[in-house]
Amino acid sequence: MSLHAVSGKHQDGTAWAKTPPPGGARGSRWEDAILELAEAGEPRFVKILAEHVARGVIVSPRATAALEPGNATA
Repeated sequence: MSLHAVSGKHQDGTAWAKTPPPGGARGSRWEDAILELAEAGEPRFVKILAEHVARGVIVSPRATAALEPGNATA
């Protein structure tokens, strides 16, 4: 893919959150950042968190709680 093709795509600031770190997600800053944004009620990150939980990438009581309706602080 060319640089032009990549730069021409709409970027919503979530690309970093869609791919887990190579060393795994558990306890990583990557996981914490997604959880914090989802807990704050940021819809893009709630969706990404839900996808990671469904695939078993992020597994924790905190993640499950963040996805329950009414738990967002925004």
